[in-house]
Amino acid sequence: MLVGAGGNAGGQSTVLVVRRLALATHATFRSKKSDKVDALTFRRIIIPEILVGAKLAAVLFGAAFLRCAIFKVYGAECIAICLSMLVIVFTSTALGAALPLFLSQLGVDPAHAGATIQVLMDVSGVALTCVISSAVLGFQGTANVQKSTSVTTSPAATLQGLQVGSRNLSSFGTAGGQP
Repeated sequence: MLVGAGGNAGGQSTVLVVRRLALATHATFRSKKSDKVDALTFRRIIIPEILVGAKLAAVLFGAAFLRCAIFKVYGAECIAICLSMLVIVFTSTALGAALPLFLSQLGVDPAHAGATIQVLMDVSGVALTCVISSAVLGFQGTANVQKSTSVTTSPAATLQGLQVGSRNLSSFGTAGGQP
């Protein structure tokens, strides 16, 4: 849900900016001016997209909160999900607005920004989710793994003492909590 929302929001923002660039280029061509997009056009394109991105991020924050409530996800986990949605959508709309302009300045067709923002937000969306979740939930403790020459017979033995947020992962992967 989180990464997909970022890719979709960034893709939509990219499409709108490419359209505005095409219209601006067409208008400057018809008026016999330079075919370069000036700083004023840059501000007219980027600022509205960032404002729309902020509004969209706020709406999707609420939708993520509602989804948490429906699936009975409460507390810090819900906050981590909602904040991840907010940051991912805002970041994707800002990058989606800036990427076509950046490609245009490099002399590359800005239409390539659509596929680029999808891949970029897939990777960065996962990274942002991990960073935000770690910040909100915390990563308390470390695995009590001692250097040993013997092979561990139970995968759960490496999780002994590992705790993420309020969840203890010591019994992860064991039958009935017994190693």
